[in-house]
This record gives sequence, C-alpha cells and structure tokens, in this order.
Amino acid sequence: MSSRFPLFKSELSFTRFPDRKIINWFPGHMAKATKQIKEKLKFIDFVIEVRDARVPISSYNKTINEIFSHKKRLILFNKCDLISKSAQEKIEKYFADNGSIMEGPQVLGTLFTSAKQGINVKKIVDLCLHNKSVEIAPKKFKTIPFTFLIAGIPNVGKSSIINKLIEKKKAKEGALPGVTRGMGFFPMKTKENCLLLDTPGIFQPDIESNEQGFKLALINAIPDHLFGGDNSAGGTAIDLIPLIDYMLYQMNRNDCFEYVEIFDMKGPTKSVEELLLAVCEKWKMYSAGGEPDWNKALSHLLLWFRSGKLGQIVLDTDVICGNLAPPSSSIVTTTDT
Repeated sequence: MSSRFPLFKSELSFTRFPDRKIINWFPGHMAKATKQIKEKLKFIDFVIEVRDARVPISSYNKTINEIFSHKKRLILFNKCDLISKSAQEKIEKYFADNGSIMEGPQVLGTLFTSAKQGINVKKIVDLCLHNKSVEIAPKKFKTIPFTFLIAGIPNVGKSSIINKLIEKKKAKEGALPGVTRGMGFFPMKTKENCLLLDTPGIFQPDIESNEQGFKLALINAIPDHLFGGDNSAGGTAIDLIPLIDYMLYQMNRNDCFEYVEIFDMKGPTKSVEELLLAVCEKWKMYSAGGEPDWNKALSHLLLWFRSGKLGQIVLDTDVICGNLAPPSSSIVTTTDT
C-alpha cells in the first residue's frame, strides 16, 4: 500500500539516540530465575518461547536460545492483534527466507498468537505434540505428563497465554514488566496429560543498541523509569520525550498516521512538541495555571500506543523488509546435544 504522505515520509530520520548506551536491565530475580530454569531443564519436554509480534526480532533473547538450544521449541509471536495481516505475512517471509530459524530438529516452528483475543492459543500444544517435522516419543505411562516451559522477555504476554492454556487465572498478569517473579507448574486443559511451567521474564544481560532498547521500551518490556520516567525516584515523564519522539518517528515511517485524525491535526508532524500540544488540546490536559500538562500527555500517549489505539505497527520493519542487517543475536540457531 502506498503512503498517504510520500513526500513527508521521504524526509524522515531519527538522530535523538544518546551517544552512550543507556539501557542495562538485569535485576537479581532474573539472574536467580535463569539459574532455576537450568536446574529444571531435565524435566522439560518442550519450550514455548514468546516474543512480541511488534518486535519479532528485537524481542529475541540470545540467553534463552543458549539455555534451550537442545530443547524442542515453538516460537510464538504474541499480541498479533496489534499488527496487520500484511505485516504478519512479511514476518513469515522474513524468517522463511533467512532459514536459520528452522534449522535443526529442535525448533518446531512459529505461530502468531493473541492471548487477549484467544487467537491460535489452542493450537500451541497440538503443534508441539503432533508436529509433522519431528517425531515425538510417547510417554511410557499415561500418568507421566508432557512438560512445557514458557519463556521470553518481560511483558510479552506469557502469563496471559498460561491463563488461556490452563483456563484459569493462576499466573499474574500486569501492564508493568517484571510482574512474574517466581516459577510454578500448572496442569493444562488438554486431552493429553500436560503440565506448564511459568517463568519470569528474562532479559539478556546487555542490549545491543539504544535503538533496540527504545523499541523494547515502547512495548513496555523495559520499565519507563530506566528513561527517568514518572515511576522512578525523582523522575518525571518529561524525561520520556526522546522515547515519544522515537515513537512518532516509527509511526510516521510505518504509515501509521491515525494520530493525525485522533488529535484533530492538519497533517502529520515530525515535531514531538507539536504532537504533545495537539494531545493537550484534544484531551484538555492543562495545569492549574493553564499551561499544557506535558507529563499527562506523554503518559497517555504511551498508554495509547502500547494498547494499539494509535494504530497497528511493527517496529522491526527495517530488518523485516531487508533494509538493514539483523542484530548479531537476532537469528535463532539450534544445536543438538
């Protein structure tokens, strides 16, 4: 589909990334969980790796790949309701063309899911147990369960998927990254005897680039306070302006111009200040003194973007469309042991 504003798009660029690396988030509970997962691996038959469909490459975690390289694994692109069908097709083509995601007998395939809307969640177990490309040995006794472990970076919807699979609200769900801290097995509502192990969201100890960090922050996989946001000690939402600026850049370059109509603007803008002013005017966000309330506008914009109210979008478009090489850790490879 051609752009609604082609001349505007041709002038787009983003130069607001800091010179230094600013994202480094690997709290103690993640290190502890990584150790616990390694201890439980011998009991696990299948790994369900969950990524966010908006960042199918940037939400890859090389630590997860290293830990589970010898385990049969299904990769989910969750929250697929937040991207278009055409974007899903491009993502499928990208991974098919790159090939390495399907190498070896351990990676069973990929699946677009939406735990929120129940899309394809019921297919997960069947794709693992009845996969045409891999022979799954039956259990010696029916009382012995098949065991599944669900893993991924924070806030990609792991707990929501678990609650759909077990048909009960056992796993904690939340809008903030890092809600799940512990681990536990849950029986699944399947005709086969299956148990599912929940794990906390785990980041790799370092993020390769500030742009990857910005993408992960936009989907709320990284806490806003790492940017100095309003839930940090002494921070304010104003510190999130570079992140909102990057959000605007991504919306413009991806033909995601819904914001123009939503905020009654004359046309698209490259100015984050102009966008924030339009938000304040539309939603009547003013301080007691009558000045625009930038903090409220920033916070509400992020909430709307993350929930898809500003349009469907894929943030890894440059890589998916072949304009940029993927990060060195983004392609899944498998190793037999």
